[in-house]
Order: sequence, then structure tokens, then C-alpha cells
Amino acid sequence: HRLFRSLQGVAFSDDGRTVFLADYSHGILALDLATRTVREVPAPVDVSTLGIDGLVFWRDALIGIQNGASPPRVVRLQLSPGGERVERLDVLDRHLPLADEPTTATRLGDRLYYIGNSQWPQYEDDGRLKPGARRSPTAILELPLTP
Repeated sequence: HRLFRSLQGVAFSDDGRTVFLADYSHGILALDLATRTVREVPAPVDVSTLGIDGLVFWRDALIGIQNGASPPRVVRLQLSPGGERVERLDVLDRHLPLADEPTTATRLGDRLYYIGNSQWPQYEDDGRLKPGARRSPTAILELPLTP
């Protein structure tokens, strides 16, 4: 599809009819599985949905790992009823010492688990380790989604 430029995260709606896709350079997209149509999910002008990597659906919202923001952060994109648009963005977590380059996420119950340090900055574009780069043990971080 013309909007599929850099797909990163995939999240199914609770009813299983819609697949939400995080496209790093286009933002949030929605794929209707019955009609196989793709649409952009618009957001308010002061909300950026670019640079999202991991994505999960939770309570009529999308939880995203937005490592394309500075500092990287975990965000909740509150969806309108029916998931037609993003109504607001809430920052759930950001700039943790262990989350310098967060990525991929999954949800178990009301808890989010994600890789805090993907180590991408340690590598060249061709996959070689950068000279002098230091890798650290993988950090799997846990974030409660309820207060």
C-alpha cells in the first residue's frame, strides 16, 4: 500500500476487526480486515504520531514506544470511539537511564513490557559494530498501565 513506508508496530483492536499499524514516517494507520482498506488515523495538530516502533492496543488506546522522539518515550494515544482518530497523547514514561533506545513492546494484563535498550546506536548502517561501541545487557522494562 502507498502508505506502507516503514511499518514498525502492529496492534489488533479488541474486536479483531481493525489492525493498527505504526508507520515510522507516516504515523498511525488502520487496516480494516473486512474491506482490506487502509486509512490514516489523524491526530490533533499538536500531537506527533511519527517515530513509533512498538505498538499495543489497550482499553481503546494505543500504547506506543516512540523512539523517534527526543527523549524517547512510552506514550498512550487515546482513540476516539470507534478508533477513527487520536484524541490526545499522554506520556507514560521517558528518558529512563535504561531506556536510551526503547523498542518492541507487548502487554500482559495491565502491564507493558518493552526492550529499553535496543542498542541500535551501537551499530553501523551495514550491521557492523561501531568502533569503540560498548554493548550492555538487554533491559526488559515493565510499566503498569493503570495508576
